[in-house]
Amino acid sequence: MESNLRISLHLPNGWFDHSRASPNGPSLYYRHLSKYAGALQVSLAEYKPGKIPNMNPATLINIARGVGSRFGRIVEETSGGCVLGEFGSVLLQSDRIARAQVWCLTDGHVAVLVTHVCERSPDPVEIDEVQSIVRNLQVSERAATTERRPWWQIWRRKHE
Repeated sequence: MESNLRISLHLPNGWFDHSRASPNGPSLYYRHLSKYAGALQVSLAEYKPGKIPNMNPATLINIARGVGSRFGRIVEETSGGCVLGEFGSVLLQSDRIARAQVWCLTDGHVAVLVTHVCERSPDPVEIDEVQSIVRNLQVSERAATTERRPWWQIWRRKHE
């Protein structure tokens, strides 16, 4: 069953949605103004039975840690508040990944997983913008389709 929820985020100028390149994967964004842009991926998980159990800062950091373990060693762990509710995050580095950050955000009913992976040293402006994108991320209901027409009337104008 398809969810009626969607991720809503504000992309600053210079950021572009590349999600169509991977229609079955997470949403994917790049900052075209950066010399070596990192990949920003965002995915949503909805917990249908209601409130997700035990989603406290330590749990959010542990989820981020588990996802981020493939990117390298942990440099920093943080948690706090965001527009959605709460987040836990880990910052990682390795010999092949200059910087990776993984967030797990929740409002108690949905969890959003975000990764930003930079193989080369990222532009500091990109890092600031990613922090803002993630902290201001929201989850909202999809708009219902306004009109359903029989297939044979698809090409007819609405007011004919």
